[in-house]
Amino acid sequence: MINSLKTELSELICPHIIGNNLAKKAVGLQLFSEPRLKEFIHLMLIGGAQSGKTDIGHEASKIAFRGSYNGTRITPVGMIERLQYFDGSTCMVQDEMDKVEKFNKRVSDMLLSAMELGQVRVDKYGTHETYPARVNFLACANPRGERLNPFISVLHQTNFPLPFLTRFTLVVPFHSLDPIYYSDVARGVNRRHTSDELQKIKDYIIEQRAKHVNIRVPISLRDKIGERIRWLKEEAVSRDMIGPRTVHSFINCVKARCRMVGIDVATREEFDYVENIYVEAFTPGMI
Repeated sequence: MINSLKTELSELICPHIIGNNLAKKAVGLQLFSEPRLKEFIHLMLIGGAQSGKTDIGHEASKIAFRGSYNGTRITPVGMIERLQYFDGSTCMVQDEMDKVEKFNKRVSDMLLSAMELGQVRVDKYGTHETYPARVNFLACANPRGERLNPFISVLHQTNFPLPFLTRFTLVVPFHSLDPIYYSDVARGVNRRHTSDELQKIKDYIIEQRAKHVNIRVPISLRDKIGERIRWLKEEAVSRDMIGPRTVHSFINCVKARCRMVGIDVATREEFDYVENIYVEAFTPGMI
């Protein structure tokens, strides 16, 4: 199992969930990022009920460095405490983000501050105090309808305003299982991880992040990244989501991929891996 981690962690994330490989690859990168260096990778998974997105969130929080899982009933005080305590977390999961954003604006604002600035401000007794909150967020949310329409951009199927969505590195569709695979589910073709297996995956992630802290991305690759994001800006259906922040997030993803495979200097191979994820996320159907 550990050998396969070096090449494709996504295959080991929630193996009982069939498909949704784009989401699994994105989550895999997030787990190897370094938010303490402000190399943030924020993800939002949009999927209907029983699609399995919550399972992804639960498992990611278990194998992440300082992982955390927040329910919809979290209070502003509770969010402040968690942001402070889990500073440096590679994956803080916020379930049903659409309900949080709608019904608890203070919590939503704290999340946005942490996502953009890596810090949260607390107002107490007329004073303002700022605390580090360098955390990656994995938000799970429901679509506007009961389930996703595969022929419409996922960004057009949410109730979130554009400024909110642009805080996320990627907004990824999470599709319900096609009924043709129900027989595979019944036969138990794909099983859940045991607690020992989850611990081995977590140990590997922590080890790789400790060994490969400062990743170098050569200028030649940075030029390619800039060119590719410019192309995405021209071709993507959701081009308003793309800007300078997208360039930085692409670089962060390349660095995360380097840690996943155990290298300190990025190569064209890591660029290609991340490029495929971005192209699929922003221009579905083109690869």
